[in-house]
Amino acid sequence: MKPSSRSLLSLYLMGGFGHIKPAQALVEQFHKLGIHGVSYDPFSPDGSPTKETANLYNFITTSPFLSPFWNLISRHDLLPAAIFEPGHALEILANLKVIQRLKRLGLDRHLIITATHWTPALLAAHAFPHTPIFLYVTDIHPHGLWKTTPKNIHYLVPMEETKIDILRYGMDSDRVTICSFPIHNEILTNNQARHLRRLNTLRRKRPEKIDVLIISGGAGTGRQQMRHLIDKFSHPAKTNQVKVTFLVSTPQLEVDLISYCAKIKTHKAEIFVDRYTPHSLYPALTHAEILITKAGGDITFEALAEGLPIYCLKDVGDHERLNRQYLELIGAARPLFLSQQPWQQIESDILSEEILLMTQASHRHGAFHRRSTTPKVILNFLKH
Repeated sequence: MKPSSRSLLSLYLMGGFGHIKPAQALVEQFHKLGIHGVSYDPFSPDGSPTKETANLYNFITTSPFLSPFWNLISRHDLLPAAIFEPGHALEILANLKVIQRLKRLGLDRHLIITATHWTPALLAAHAFPHTPIFLYVTDIHPHGLWKTTPKNIHYLVPMEETKIDILRYGMDSDRVTICSFPIHNEILTNNQARHLRRLNTLRRKRPEKIDVLIISGGAGTGRQQMRHLIDKFSHPAKTNQVKVTFLVSTPQLEVDLISYCAKIKTHKAEIFVDRYTPHSLYPALTHAEILITKAGGDITFEALAEGLPIYCLKDVGDHERLNRQYLELIGAARPLFLSQQPWQQIESDILSEEILLMTQASHRHGAFHRRSTTPKVILNFLKH
């Protein structure tokens, strides 16, 4: 395809680790249309991923004392917009250097700017007040913090429910567009063949070598919960019923779980522990028959696009509770955090063929996100 005169700056925030994935997926999707782009962490001097962020959101959500308060006040439609305006002002004042850095990047008037997190979108909107900033909402129900935003931010949302929420926040309807969630090409390639393979594997009444992917991250899916799952899956792993992969969020947790697996004498071929990165996630998703995770924004839509049956761990924040309830409503997920015997619950779903219905529902509702409509939506908007 002929290269375009436009280029893409795809902003993300490592404070919410998963947001690097849709940012990179957008670069990938624009590249197919002949538009060069880069994913960029504005809190890093060179744009590479960094967790050393000074933004207010990251400070609050990583604090064990402030996080519960944040989860309460950020609930969907709970508080009036005015209460969040000081947060916007503080975020801008704390990051004036970041805004200046973004200004230096945006000298090309043909630059397309996207963001997969509220913070970089807010800063970019102030760096480029006359340029549309396309903010992808990565949760089904956006935080209350999004109730007040600069007028040049345009919302891209994954579904009708999200659009309704944003309109109820007082946004103009012409500032909100529904388009597919940015999904990596590794999930899109040969997806139908994997769906059929998954159905054939899960149809067996006697489970054998079923690939189970377990993802940790955040409160409730850390060390204690992961060790509990290792205990519960060690027997079916040793008896060749399952092969389990744990993707964990920190180096410390990775070392801890590997040590724990050695202590209870499980082998790598039975239970494998790895770091959670985009490079490890996509192969793990495509190989898995079953996913166990909390209902984070990105993984919710990535799991649907892949077509995985989902067993949900404890919610981290009210937005994840709403994500989980949506997955359960469409029949793609069941809660696992209440079960003391998680493998027995999953095995029962295999024997009753309930898991086949979950898999089919997941794949069906992921069809929209496999279409990769976001770049065309943005380009059509810019033509008007």
